[in-house]
Amino acid sequence: QVLEGFASWLRFCHGITAATLASHPLVHTALSSLNTDQFLEAAVNVTSELIHFTVSRDSCGITEQFPLIQILIPHVMGLKEQLKDSSKDEEDVKAIARLFADMGDSYVDLIATGSGDAMQIVNALLEVTSHSEFDISSMTFNFWHHLKRNLTGRDSYTSCGSEVPIEAERNRRMQLFRPPFEVLVSLVSSRVEYPEDFHTFSEEDRRDFRYARYAVSDVLLDATDVLGGDSTLKILFMKLIQACGSGAEQNQNWQPLEAALFCIQAIAKSVSIEEKEILPQVMPLLPRFPHQEQLLQTVCSTIGAFSKWIDAAPAELPILPPLVDILNKGMSTSEDTAAAASVAFKYICEDCRGKFSGSLDGLFQIYHVAISGVGGYKVSSEDSLHLVEALRLAIITILVAFNMSPYLFIHNSNQCGYHDASARPC
Repeated sequence: QVLEGFASWLRFCHGITAATLASHPLVHTALSSLNTDQFLEAAVNVTSELIHFTVSRDSCGITEQFPLIQILIPHVMGLKEQLKDSSKDEEDVKAIARLFADMGDSYVDLIATGSGDAMQIVNALLEVTSHSEFDISSMTFNFWHHLKRNLTGRDSYTSCGSEVPIEAERNRRMQLFRPPFEVLVSLVSSRVEYPEDFHTFSEEDRRDFRYARYAVSDVLLDATDVLGGDSTLKILFMKLIQACGSGAEQNQNWQPLEAALFCIQAIAKSVSIEEKEILPQVMPLLPRFPHQEQLLQTVCSTIGAFSKWIDAAPAELPILPPLVDILNKGMSTSEDTAAAASVAFKYICEDCRGKFSGSLDGLFQIYHVAISGVGGYKVSSEDSLHLVEALRLAIITILVAFNMSPYLFIHNSNQCGYHDASARPC
């Protein structure tokens, strides 16, 4: 009760100095209680409030807070081994993880300087990120985002003076933090795997799982700002190759394969369209993957995400026709795969329409099936409209390129019943 009362008092106190708190008996009682099971939660609450106190708006600057910071950090770091203690109560592990996350978020400016002590804190936060429970590992996601912003933001280097020392310091820090961010990419990429019992999930569980995947996507995008999109792609490609070697192509263990592919499509906008090492290996793999529903959905999304790269790919790489076949399959499998496939088709038709020469008959067949509703497509009315407009654009582009009259196509398509959105039979 005393510790909980002290935590509440710290939350609202004003005027006390960090030096006074650093020598206060209640502070030392709280810090020593971090190593007890009975008082751990209350001690964590006090320590968390002390951390927040050192960076509050009422504090007199970080330098004046050092007497307190210097005793807080060692005590928190002393809890690192307890994160991996399997005998520890899960709620206690969550409390300790929260303390590390608070320390990282609060002292990110100090950590970003890259001192030896700072890198020890980074390694401890990687330990939290590696925890098997997503509720625990995700506590660090805000820290990685704030660290990325500090490393890449120009405001973090104003104390360096002129342009040359600013750039030198920025390069030093970016190189120093590359290894932790590389580890981070490997750690979080496994967090998006579909569980074996996903088919038994309630709607709430499915919503939580989707949220977790979005959160991991954000972390991966943060990593690309430090590592670069192409370098991040290399790490994720190794995950994909490992999954391919685990029997995923025989429809076994498809979850790691889907997870790696999900992460790759999540960073698509950060990968340069001139990338020539990894994507030429990824795209030929896609037609070989099993047509398991969730995997097929992600394959379709990946094709759409890299539409601009596909357009810029060398002509000697005949990757587009098999990818179109995959999208055609996706539109016939389920409503979810059809939604992903139709969006991907839209991007492909918009970005790669110059590559469809010789495919007029195939495109018109897809167009006809989409507007007639005959042929087994499971595309929604809204997605169907986008798909039809994209196909129309691609087909007209081909006709114009070969000096054929687009009027004939428009006339023939209207004969199929497509006059306007309200009159579409599908």
